[in-house]
Parts: sequence; C-alpha cells; structure tokens
Amino acid sequence: MLATGIIFKHILASLSRILWGFSIACILGVAVGISIGFFSIPEAVGNPIIAATFPIPKIAILPLLILWLGIGEASKVAVIALGVFFPMVINVYTGVKNVDPLLIKAALSLGSNRARVIRKVILPSILPMIFAGMKLGIGIALLLVVAAEMVAADAGIGFMILTAADLMQTKKLMVGLILLSLLGIFFNWLFQKLERLFIPWRQSS
Repeated sequence: MLATGIIFKHILASLSRILWGFSIACILGVAVGISIGFFSIPEAVGNPIIAATFPIPKIAILPLLILWLGIGEASKVAVIALGVFFPMVINVYTGVKNVDPLLIKAALSLGSNRARVIRKVILPSILPMIFAGMKLGIGIALLLVVAAEMVAADAGIGFMILTAADLMQTKKLMVGLILLSLLGIFFNWLFQKLERLFIPWRQSS
C-alpha cells in the first residue's frame, strides 16, 4: 500500500492543477457567457465559435497544448481550463437569456447603466446557473486531470493510476480510483454549501 506522504503528494499535485484550471475557466466562462448573452455583437460572433469548438474532445488538444506551452504545468492547467470553460459559458449564457427582460428594462429606465444592470440584476439572477456550470465543470476537471497527468507528469492521481496499471499494481490502482471518487464527493458537498451561502433565497423558497 502507498505511504500516506506519497498519497498526499499525488493529491496536492492534482488539486493544484484542478484549482488553477477550474478558476481560470470559471472567471472566463462567466465573463464570456454574460457578454454573449447580454450584448448582441458578441453573441453574433461568439455563438458560432462556441458551436464549432465545443464538440472537439479537449484531451485531443493536449498534444497541441504541449507543443505550444511545453510539458510542464501550463499545458495540464490549460486542458482542464478548456474543458471547464464550455459548460460554464453555456450555463451562464442560458441563465442570462432566461433573466426576466422586464427587470432589465426597469433597471435601465431608472437610470442604471449596463455595467450596473449586469452587477445588480443579471449576476444575482444567474447564480443558480453559475453553480450548475461549476458542478458540471468540476466533474470534467477531474476527468481531464487524470488524462493530463498521464503525459509527462511525475506526480498526480493520473500519474499514480498510469504507473499502477503499467506495473499491474491493483491495490495502487484502486487507491487512485477511490481518491477520484472522494474528490468528487468533496467538491459536490463544497458547492452545495457555497450555493446555500450565496443563494439563500433559493433554499427558503
């Protein structure tokens, strides 16, 4: 069985890549989703691009990312960010389109500019869709981190699973799979707590 210190080393390596890629994707996904959902020109330009690039398997882009960004952390973080970015954009865009247009018109008629409308009307309204995108995205991040760590990595859960499979170490392989399941449970619990914190009116309705 793996020593506890080695297990924590693999967990921390994977968590670092997941959190970086996930955070970048969430920030960009919310910004792009609001832009194409609220403004007509970004919507006309962005929708076809997203429709064309979303179906591409993100792990298939990993060799290109390695060529462009090298075999270090950047390419691994980038493939995770790409995978999480699309569900975030699509969920945010859908949320913006479902905001009551009367609320937006009322805010504009009362003198609010578009930036204030986004901050005070749209963002609170789309919070449930943002969290839905985050829950979906973290699952994708866990899948992609394993695949990314199977290429030019010396630590991480994916690296541990690959080496265990190559050496036919079934106990080590099972530890890696259990760790992924526990991380999935942890992140699901975390997002439920955050959702209750940031959207208390949804829980009480």
